[in-house]
Amino acid sequence: MILCAAWMAAAVSARYGAWAKPIRTEWEFGTSLAAKRQPESTVFREDRVVIGRWFNGKSKLAVEHALWLNPRFVSRWLGYWERREHWPAEESARRFDTFRSGMPGNQWFLISLSAYPKYPMLELVDSVDARPGDLELQSAEIGSQVGALRELNRIQTRNREDIEKHEWWLGAPELGPLVPKHHQGPQPSPYQLGDYFGRWYLVKVSSCPLTSFEVVLRGPAKDRVARFANGR
Repeated sequence: MILCAAWMAAAVSARYGAWAKPIRTEWEFGTSLAAKRQPESTVFREDRVVIGRWFNGKSKLAVEHALWLNPRFVSRWLGYWERREHWPAEESARRFDTFRSGMPGNQWFLISLSAYPKYPMLELVDSVDARPGDLELQSAEIGSQVGALRELNRIQTRNREDIEKHEWWLGAPELGPLVPKHHQGPQPSPYQLGDYFGRWYLVKVSSCPLTSFEVVLRGPAKDRVARFANGR
């Protein structure tokens, strides 16, 4: 049993990276993206998967995502912002250590959901109102494991960009070490109107499978599945 546990820990470390310190290759990749002035969305890579799309009348757009906050992603993210914001030496390592200490032995997922009006292909047909009830989540499951689910934020707005540009770490103090210095996003206004809805959740589980796995997000009106592959 002890040997089996040790092997599993080693396998997880080899594939996703241990929480001991930033993964050098991922950190360097993040800094290279910043050096090339790539947008921050390029940092997510395989650690963010699409779980929902929206038809705008012309094409389907990815508007819902699940982001796995593993050592690989965190190393890349901190390297990116260290280069972009010219952080002092060892800032990434300090932030990485602070983030790790706030989530000992756990795996975290950031869930971004949205509900927009549905537009038909033909202009002769009226659009269909958004269904904000679809954004309600009741549980998150990985295999037989039920994760701890917490809502972080919700927005109702007239502008879709308010949702798409929402700073996903708002409402989660434990994500503080990941926040870029220049991001000081306001909290959503208590007086919210509009046809576009967004909602954000944080999921915590004790472990993830060594192979590809699914995070099943269940709600009273709609279920979603986030499928994560086991490597690039």
